[in-house]
Amino acid sequence: MPSNINDLTALFERNNYFTLDVNKEKEKEAFIRIFLNEGLEGILNVSNKIIEAAENNFIKQVGNRKPFICSMSIYDDEPLMWSHYSDGMKGICIVYNADVLHDSGLELKKVNYDEKIHEVDFLKTYESYKKLGSKFNAKDLSNIYFSKHKRWEYEGEYRSVLWPEEHELNLSGIQYPLPENAIKRIIYGYRISQSELNTLKNLAELKKIPLFQASPNYGEFRVIIDK
Repeated sequence: MPSNINDLTALFERNNYFTLDVNKEKEKEAFIRIFLNEGLEGILNVSNKIIEAAENNFIKQVGNRKPFICSMSIYDDEPLMWSHYSDGMKGICIVYNADVLHDSGLELKKVNYDEKIHEVDFLKTYESYKKLGSKFNAKDLSNIYFSKHKRWEYEGEYRSVLWPEEHELNLSGIQYPLPENAIKRIIYGYRISQSELNTLKNLAELKKIPLFQASPNYGEFRVIIDK
């Protein structure tokens, strides 16, 4: 906190978080008056109220821009993954060609596993939001979506996070176009229903995608994948 008017003025010259540029001088004058009349305690009270109002407005504006998230894994034979995400080996695992995904423009970023939650510097993020206005796409917050607790580290997860355009704000998801050769193979769990397997075989034959089956090896606590 500043201890005199000169320090306060210098602080506003370096950091202009609370208002638009057109209001910069008015804000600086207002804070100087508060400083002269109420001292440091007055500055602190007003600053806290402004930050709280800015946070509420920021949350309201950004809250409507929820990102589209696609989660993938570097593993196709992790037993827990087949248990959690495949309904006990009744589902499928689609194996993509990472190089093709990259060439298509789909950005995949490794998830960071940690003991602590990712923290965001609100003032720096709000400064970006204030400058960009309606064009702010919350990318400054992206690291939140690439952070998980270490207990999930076995997933080896990579994520693609896409931010909605104005016409996509009310959508729950979008389709991302990929080349025909994006899928390397499809692995189905050994407990898949016969009707679903028949459908899968027809689609795989139509698209010329190799099919593999995943089954458990109980003796070694692992998953076996056979063509």
